[in-house]
This record gives sequence, C-alpha cells and structure tokens, in this order.
Amino acid sequence: NDLAHKDPFTVALKNFGLKPSPNES
Repeated sequence: NDLAHKDPFTVALKNFGLKPSPNES
C-alpha cells in the first residue's frame, strides 16, 4: 500500500524494523 509508506505511524514502525506490512517483504 502506497498510503502505508506515507502513513507516519507505519513509517515509524518501519523505522523500528517491525515491517507491519507483509507486502514490504
């Protein structure tokens, strides 16, 4: 989801390396 990339919450999670979106794999 492109929106996820723009979502500050998701971005924060990605910064922690949690990768909340399976699509990111």
